[in-house]
Amino acid sequence: MKKKILKSAVAIAAAVPFLVNAAESGGVDFTALTNAVSFDSVIVAIMSVAGVLVGLYASIAGAKTVLRMIRGA
Repeated sequence: MKKKILKSAVAIAAAVPFLVNAAESGGVDFTALTNAVSFDSVIVAIMSVAGVLVGLYASIAGAKTVLRMIRGA
């Protein structure tokens, strides 16, 4: 049991300097990749699908309301 704990402690002690260095470096800069991609057409497509769904849900809600009015009369 003591050997396992000792091995774990040694492994953690060996990994700490690498983790500290990675945290201090500030990460990787992906601006060259993200600037090369344009999401304008994708955003337009998603918004148009969302608009169609809103219209569909509104028409379903309106139909339910009309059916309730007819049944209640």
